[in-house]
Amino acid sequence: MVRLVGLWTEPADIDAFEREYLGSHYPQLRRLANAQGSKTSRCLDGPYFRMTEVNFTSIDDIHAALQADLGKEILASARALADKFGIRLDVLVVAEGG
Repeated sequence: MVRLVGLWTEPADIDAFEREYLGSHYPQLRRLANAQGSKTSRCLDGPYFRMTEVNFTSIDDIHAALQADLGKEILASARALADKFGIRLDVLVVAEGG
């Protein structure tokens, strides 16, 4: 299992960010091709406000999903959210296990 992980810093207007993120952006992520499930969480401590994970079977599946039309829309949406709310999005690809 491989995960695409998005880490968002805290926006000044939390309520507005949450409405847009949970109402539009996150539902799109759940529709990515080859996605094997996802979850999003609020961070309780540290430099991040929200963490979202989308599971895939391989890194090739992640690349294919992000190169598809929906993947490109999601990447553009993420950039727009970060710009609109003046926050940073860090993205990681992690492998499960050791």
